Amino acid sequence: MKVSCTLWFLVTVFFVFVAALPPGDPTRWSEIILSSTSSGEEVRREGDTQVWVGANHVCHFDRVLANATHTVLFVADDENREALREAFAATCHYGVAYIGQRKPKSTTQALAAAKRLCECFNRMRMPIFAPLLNPAAVSKHIAGQVIGVDQFSPVHHHGHFIEALGMIHSLLREIARTHPQAELHLHFFKTSSFTGIEQSVAEIACQPMSASTAGRLVEESTFHESPRAFLWFDSVTISAQTNLIATSMDQANAYRNDAVEFFKLPAPAPPPRALILVRDNRPMRKMSNIEQVVETITARTGLVTDIRSMSGETTLRDQAILFREYSLIVSSHSSQLMAMLFARPGTVFVEVVPVLFNLDFANAARDLGLQYFLLVSGDPLLFKGNGPYSSVLQQAVADQRECAGSMACIRAKAWCADGLRGQSVFRFDRVAAAACLRLKTLIKRKDLFEADIAQLDTLLASLS
Repeated sequence: MKVSCTLWFLVTVFFVFVAALPPGDPTRWSEIILSSTSSGEEVRREGDTQVWVGANHVCHFDRVLANATHTVLFVADDENREALREAFAATCHYGVAYIGQRKPKSTTQALAAAKRLCECFNRMRMPIFAPLLNPAAVSKHIAGQVIGVDQFSPVHHHGHFIEALGMIHSLLREIARTHPQAELHLHFFKTSSFTGIEQSVAEIACQPMSASTAGRLVEESTFHESPRAFLWFDSVTISAQTNLIATSMDQANAYRNDAVEFFKLPAPAPPPRALILVRDNRPMRKMSNIEQVVETITARTGLVTDIRSMSGETTLRDQAILFREYSLIVSSHSSQLMAMLFARPGTVFVEVVPVLFNLDFANAARDLGLQYFLLVSGDPLLFKGNGPYSSVLQQAVADQRECAGSMACIRAKAWCADGLRGQSVFRFDRVAAAACLRLKTLIKRKDLFEADIAQLDTLLASLS
């Protein structure tokens, strides 16, 4: 098998290119027809972008332009194009901007197509519906066939590379099985060079395809000079899923095993110990009563408890070694938690937060089969006086605290967090969503928060 890993650069996304169309079992893909006749019958028009949808938000496109934040889908017919644009804006809810949109007047076919296209995008990458290609808009033509995974990755979110590259690892593992002779080209799109952490994670992701030959990374400077430049792709498969490590325990174990093998980490389990991870340089990420947290852990579990911190300068290898040395890890909300990829099966994680930011790390732990608990320590009175939703917000925080860390309970409650999928006032009401955003902004201005010791004690008692 011949493998090459080629480094490209965009602002917020990276793609993986591979010679497969579509990758894996073709029966897993279904086509979206972008155009229809006046009677509503689907029709493939010459020049239209061709789109297929697979599982887990993986979509394949033929004939597209893409830059850092958008993918251009070509629709030849003016009426079809406008109907799709309107239907997509009203149907695909990726954030507050799409809450409360009126029902579109689009055709039934456009609404159905838009609903399926929702799986292909996210709030960091959106579609543009355009007439046929204008050659002047193309900065560069990329021939061949491509697989891609979108990834939001600002500097302080290095850990999220582990998350999205898990999906790449799974895709490459599947392709290695179904197309063992494929010549692979991995292109990571960013506007700056890889950090040491990102470089290591990328090499781990390449492991399924590099068992018999070494990969290589080649830098492409197009997006250093012009981040908004559009590239023309003959064929690209992009995953809009940015918070999924694996779709099965088999995939999760394969990713974990390759990661552990990459650093040659020790196999024997160390003596049980507890770790408290702290972030000194981020607001609302440091517990003001950390001494009480240590005392509670020691009293309830009998474990020796260490306090450690990590930064952007901490190598991925050092993070991996650290996470494998402990059986209980307590941390505030931080991307450093994504080093859970290296944790031993059975490790217990407890995330302590002043207010529920999101479930990113809880979801990653679920994918990896790890025990994960989330303690919301915020005082409901923080939400007092926030207009008409004050009482609703106070009750939401009170409900979350009563969950005592249970993820099943947290997921079932009406909560104020990014990316909410459930039936909640915060998801579908623009005013309530804006209130949540304002509150989080105010809370993040505080340097410290107080961990709820009673909740922590109750949780640890249930685990012992």
